[in-house]
Amino acid sequence: MKALRLASLFCLLCLLCPPASARAREAGWAPIEKPADIARKHGLKKTKGAPAKNAVARKAVPAEEKTVYDNQPPVTEGEINAFVAILPSFRAWARKNGETAHPMLSESGKPDFLYSGAAARWVREHKFEPSRFFCIMGRMAAAMVIVEEGNDFKGTRPVDMPPVAQEELGLVRKHMGSLRRAGGPAQPIK
Repeated sequence: MKALRLASLFCLLCLLCPPASARAREAGWAPIEKPADIARKHGLKKTKGAPAKNAVARKAVPAEEKTVYDNQPPVTEGEINAFVAILPSFRAWARKNGETAHPMLSESGKPDFLYSGAAARWVREHKFEPSRFFCIMGRMAAAMVIVEEGNDFKGTRPVDMPPVAQEELGLVRKHMGSLRRAGGPAQPIK
């Protein structure tokens, strides 16, 4: 069974990620970058006091690091419908503004999602809580990989792949067509 990279599926779903290196493509998986390396690559800066205009929206909590997936309930059918409705507009906005949003590992090695403060504001303006929006994006991409590959990744799940509930797999099977359409070519901003 051929291996399908989760990072590639995120790119299919949101078309925001830069292409993976040749070595990663050959290995069948994109290299995992540390949050500091990702921030540096995308021009995000650490600041003292007020956050910079393009600072990462979420900050790690020193005592117990939080990710977009922590304490999140399973995705509902209504959330999938709302997500699919705004994803093409988000992708168009992100492309127009040079924004990226993609999976990553947290400092403690847990699956997480990197997005800018501007991306969080855009999502909030469109009536979605940012961490929930990116949680849904990550879980739906992971569920699509599981459904398409027929592999639940128990014990062998890639380190940046979030866990997916059985009910989320059922919803992805039901909504696969609309999820794929939402991840198609970017639509013009309305």
